[in-house]
Amino acid sequence: MSSTAEQTVVGHIGETVTRVTIDHESVGLLLGSSGVNIDGSWALLDTAGVVIDSDCKYADRRDFMLWKAIGTTVVSSIITQDNQLHIVFSNGLKLEARSDNDGFEDWQLIRKKTR
Repeated sequence: MSSTAEQTVVGHIGETVTRVTIDHESVGLLLGSSGVNIDGSWALLDTAGVVIDSDCKYADRRDFMLWKAIGTTVVSSIITQDNQLHIVFSNGLKLEARSDNDGFEDWQLIRKKTR
């Protein structure tokens, strides 16, 4: 990946979100034949760019809005030059995962094996 350019994650584009998960340390999305796990900082933005959900301590969570991505398709999936992952869904929501934990993976892209 070039240090001055963004990289499109082609494998996610057109995939439908079939499941979202949450636990004490991470969130995840299952996207048909691929997926994303986020262990670090993340935010879900509405169509106006307002944060409607984000990482927080599990015990402090009041609402979990990432479920709004279920049934949508990925229209854009980009890794920025500073290793942030930006995913835009067909309903206009945008998921941003930030790399802010030095020495650890903050998010992972998963591609299922096909036969």
